[in-house]
This record gives sequence, structure tokens and C-alpha cells, in this order.
Amino acid sequence: MKISVPAALLVALSGLCGGPATTSGVNSTSSKEAFSDMRDTESGKQDATSLNNRTPANEHATSSGDPGSGPLLPVRIQEHLALALHPSGRRADEDARQQAIEWLVTHSGEVHPYLLEWLRREPEGPYALAILDLLPAFAEPGAVPVLREALFSSDEYVSEIAGKALGRHPAPAAEAALAEAVASPIPHVVAAAADGFLVRGSRSACQPLLAVLATPDPIARYHVIQAAFRLGCLSQQQLAGVASNDQDPDIRRLAAGAEASGQRTSG
Repeated sequence: MKISVPAALLVALSGLCGGPATTSGVNSTSSKEAFSDMRDTESGKQDATSLNNRTPANEHATSSGDPGSGPLLPVRIQEHLALALHPSGRRADEDARQQAIEWLVTHSGEVHPYLLEWLRREPEGPYALAILDLLPAFAEPGAVPVLREALFSSDEYVSEIAGKALGRHPAPAAEAALAEAVASPIPHVVAAAADGFLVRGSRSACQPLLAVLATPDPIARYHVIQAAFRLGCLSQQQLAGVASNDQDPDIRRLAAGAEASGQRTSG
């Protein structure tokens, strides 16, 4: 069975294989660059091939990593992270990469805490966004508080990534975190939470979304109305009211288009 993992995983793995970054406080522009899709560069290949020379100082032994062989050490985790790094386009390499990703998720008991520890040490490091984006693949409830904290970040891009990650996380606490955030007075947090609800795709989001349908910031309101419409939370009458009365022209156009779409569907 294939496990779908965001492309940003490749970037996170590149950093994890070399150990934590030595510089913290990376700005959002650098984070966005780190979050973009990994290319199969010569330097990336060197990162993978030099893996065994860069293992953390606390690794004093080796482990096969097989179930029942004892706890996995970071070196074994990193070996599979490195295998997941470099798709070359050849089927054999793609298969090896997919198997490595499946191994990481299968060994979530060791890998997941390793990633959380990474975030604890480097919360603003260049790979933090990619790790946040990866966490839902493990379906571990322990990631929800980390993602919630990131959702309330002052960095809009961090909030956006965290909101969508919470949307993909299966834990009920993830939905509760989105409901809390969509009622926030911080506009970009509201927008990120609305996007997270849209990713989650559940009509249980209707109540918290409808409660903030008139949130004062136009950008946040656009995201809320967009999510509410796509999740089927808004009636034709409500859409018509927004299309006629909202002060923001973009929102009026969004609602008018949604209303027309609904009329075609019902007709």
C-alpha cells in the first residue's frame, strides 16, 4: 500500500540527515525556500552519501531497526530518511524511496518523537515547516499540541502550514484545535484554521465556521466563507445575502459565483 506524504518531506529529510541546523531564528522567506520541492542536486547527493559521518554524538551503537531488535537509534532513522531523499526517476529508486517512507511511518514510535524533538530544538529552523507538514502522516495525537502552537504563530506562513496539517491529522483534538483557532481575534489564524477545516472536509466544521461568518477582517472572512461554501454549510439564501451585502468586492464575487453554481446544481 502506498502512503501519500507531502513533497515537503524531502526537504525535511535533507536537514534531518545532517543533524539540527546550527542557526535558529530563520525568517519566513528562508523557511519558504526550504519548504519548496527538493531538487536532485549534487550537494543533496553528497548529504546522503556522507550520512554515516554525521551521526549525532549520542549514537554509541547500531541497531538493525527490525521489530524486536531493540530501540531504533537516530542513525537507523536517518538511514531511511536518506533513502527517502532522492528520487531519480528510475522505478527502482522510486520503489526504494516509497519503502523508506513506509518504514518511517511503520516505526512511528521512534521516528515521531525524533521529529518532535527536532522541532523543540529548532522551532524556527529551516526545516521546521517541512516537519510540521509531515507530522499528520504518523497520525500520532502527540503532534496536535505542537501543530496547535504553530497555528497560533505570529508568522502567517507557519500558521498556514499548521492549519492544513491539522486538517489532515485524524485525531479529534486536531479538529478541536481548528475550532479554537477559527474563533481567534487574529485574522491570519482565522484564515489558516478555515483552510484547515476545508482540507479536513467534514461538515462538523459548519458550526464553528458559521459562528464567525461575519469576522471583521476581509481576508479572514473570505477564507471562512470559502470553506463554509465548499463544505456545504451555506444555504442559497445565505450566499445571496453575502453576494449582495458584503463590503468586500472579492467576497461578493465569491458568494455570487457560489450562488450561481448552487443554482445550476439544483436546476
